[in-house]
Amino acid sequence: MKVLIMSHNPITDYNSMGKTFFGLFSEFSQNELCQFYVYPTLPNVKVCESYFRITDKEALKSIFKRKNTGRIISEEEIKHENALYENSNSSKIYRDKNTNREIKIFVRDIIWKFSTWKSTSFKDWLSKEKPDVIFAAPGSSGFFYDLILSVAKGLNIPVVTYVCDDFYFSNKNKVGFIKKVYAKYIRKKITEIMKKSKEVVTISEELATDYAKEFGCKCTVVSTATNLKIKKEPHCVNGKNVSYFGNLQLGREISLLDIAKVIDRYNLKYSSDMVLNVYTADDSEKIKALFSGISCVKFHGFLSSNEMYKEMSKASILLHIESFENENRERVKYSISTKIADSLASGVFLFAYGPKGIASIEYLKRNNCAGVAVNKKQLQEKLFEYLNDFEIRNEIVGKALITAQNNHDRRKQSELLKSILLKDNI
Repeated sequence: MKVLIMSHNPITDYNSMGKTFFGLFSEFSQNELCQFYVYPTLPNVKVCESYFRITDKEALKSIFKRKNTGRIISEEEIKHENALYENSNSSKIYRDKNTNREIKIFVRDIIWKFSTWKSTSFKDWLSKEKPDVIFAAPGSSGFFYDLILSVAKGLNIPVVTYVCDDFYFSNKNKVGFIKKVYAKYIRKKITEIMKKSKEVVTISEELATDYAKEFGCKCTVVSTATNLKIKKEPHCVNGKNVSYFGNLQLGREISLLDIAKVIDRYNLKYSSDMVLNVYTADDSEKIKALFSGISCVKFHGFLSSNEMYKEMSKASILLHIESFENENRERVKYSISTKIADSLASGVFLFAYGPKGIASIEYLKRNNCAGVAVNKKQLQEKLFEYLNDFEIRNEIVGKALITAQNNHDRRKQSELLKSILLKDNI
């Protein structure tokens, strides 16, 4: 069996989707995998036999120059030190995703529609790789749905679609003309690929249930696999570090600010010097300004996976946060963060702050494997309790490790995915 992975990002061990794929394909051999992707970055781990990349910039240039577009990534380019973007210009373009988001998506889709992405070099690469099935992660841009279906039709092979973020139900009630036009457009694209997919792999039970009901498609849950070796016993320390790893988009910065204020109050009440360490690439001056006057916060910037795991082990408490704003709640309603799997496996106590009805919060509550606060009133009460009570943290971490073993073991989840792909390409 040969699987063609079609996604925006390459497989890596540092960013969210890259890490998710790194775990999901851990039990595949390199000669079973090839990947097509479009982000201006390079893999930092060799998981696939071959990679082919066409960037947005190359697609735009091809409209005017009408030349061969895209290229195979050479083995020499796959280095562990590779970062999220190849250069600072790309970082600026792709980092600010929320400003004029829908307009940017439409412009991007127009570029790809008129580009020469069906280049001779891409066709030759596909002919050489001879994939039997496509594993597709289409995301929020319409053009990528078209690419997937076009390649599947040209090769006459089945598609298994991976849905880890919902863009269908979350776009039902958009306000504003541009947002409504985009919502109708992307919902149509999602409907098309659901109808053409032999099977749909989802990240949560909630997604599987609602997508199967809406589209009549076959859905299977494959949980995010941790890339950590699951600890055999709790690793609870009575230190003074609360740590957050990840992005501060979709309103998460406001929830983090709530936590920071509570920690400042804790330090004042107990004459403590607890620190809130924030490891994120979203450390702009605008975001930092939100935390002006907050004493406990220290921004550290983006970390590689190995550095992140090292810092996780030093923390007393790890954080998972979500926004309470209605639009952001709808956007992440069905998602379960990649970091949850790693946090549960780490042996360090996980504290989650977010609203009821979100898959990640409900998952942690259902398994009783983390401390959870679902409103501001609960936040101070519960965070104070967990900061002061080592024993209760230790007890909850024990349940977290069981949950990690049952639901996030990379071998189990990767073998489940392999069985789906083997079955669906027959």
